[in-house]
Amino acid sequence: MRIIALTLFVLVLQQVWGQQTTISFASGSNGQTFNTCNGFIIDSGGQGGPGYSNGENVTITICPDTPGEIMNIVFNLFALSTVDDNPSPAITNLDYMDVYDGNSTAAPTLGTYSGNQLQGVVIQATALNPTGCLTLRFRSNSTGTGMFTASATCETPCATPTAAGVIVGGATADSIRVCVGELVDFANNGSYAEPGFTLTDYEWDFMDGSSAIGQNVSHSFDTPGQYRVRS
Repeated sequence: MRIIALTLFVLVLQQVWGQQTTISFASGSNGQTFNTCNGFIIDSGGQGGPGYSNGENVTITICPDTPGEIMNIVFNLFALSTVDDNPSPAITNLDYMDVYDGNSTAAPTLGTYSGNQLQGVVIQATALNPTGCLTLRFRSNSTGTGMFTASATCETPCATPTAAGVIVGGATADSIRVCVGELVDFANNGSYAEPGFTLTDYEWDFMDGSSAIGQNVSHSFDTPGQYRVRS
């Protein structure tokens, strides 16, 4: 049951966009921190350029320029070379991007990506990250080049609601054995939003490719098996 929490009031704000900050992965940016909510990330070749060079190793950190917000990075283009420069068949050395959930490479990792794995992907600082920052480390090997660009914006983190559901008439509150085609009733069981928010929507994922909206729903399964319903 996915619960969407909305505030009980609406604020109308006038949004004023500041000048966009260009964040280049050139060697001069290595180790720098950029504070911006309107950033344009680009490889060392520059906009309209040939792409990055071989042998690069650059780490940058991007943080919100507004306290309390978190970074949101979307890679509009991510086309790294996949040419392996390591002759050992047991070791692969490609160009890749490391992503860290914090203001340094000591923060928890959000993954290592190569090829086009980040194309169109949204990367966001998590709720466990008190800085709201993201750190990126790009390394290229000795052969083959590519290019990448991304947009860096900020978001206000949402207070996560708590979902609770129950199987009506089950052997226990969270289990039941039924026949194929037999309806199973599910009900909200005390879900709640954080203070200042209210619950507006409830979604159930039945793990068989279907879902339903509502506090109390029913569903039948067409194929024998064990299903862990998510709420």
